Amino acid sequence: MKQTLGVLLIAGVLLPSLVAGENGDLLDHGRQLFYAGVESEEEVREAIGVFREIAETDSSLRGKALTYIGASTALLGKHAGWPQKKYGYVIEGLNLMEKGIAISPKDLEAQFIYASTCYYLPFFFGKRKAAEQAFDRIVDLAYDQHQDYPDSLVINAMDFVRKHGDPNQDRLLRIRRIERRLDS
Repeated sequence: MKQTLGVLLIAGVLLPSLVAGENGDLLDHGRQLFYAGVESEEEVREAIGVFREIAETDSSLRGKALTYIGASTALLGKHAGWPQKKYGYVIEGLNLMEKGIAISPKDLEAQFIYASTCYYLPFFFGKRKAAEQAFDRIVDLAYDQHQDYPDSLVINAMDFVRKHGDPNQDRLLRIRRIERRLDS
């Protein structure tokens, strides 16, 4: 779980705002609280509240917000004292993230949060295959929609997939094509 939190913290520093306006500002605030929540349970709980508000007020961000609520809930497991409580938070968080992904399957940021969380979960959660599938979705989304996202998000996601995903030639070729598109 510590590795996930470290990766998410790094990602949070590099993920720029993807939405303008009031809910964009609220989304940025939620992200900041989420990443600060690595060290503070209070900030994780505050992040959940912010993402709930976004989910309730902006249907276009509902899936992303629900994915963050799920990741934040899983993050509460880091702060829980009892193993049963830790496990419960992770299971609840996974369910929420999967609902968020179902709502917004083409949201690169949501897929990235989901994939990196699943990747670093202990083996007994059985999410390594889900992470690999999400890695493929991330590459596909980045290839088709890279112009819709800041280059830093696409580059960060591709670096993560390259370093942590199955190094099959097809995936690596698609990543190289994305990088060439970004360079042009």
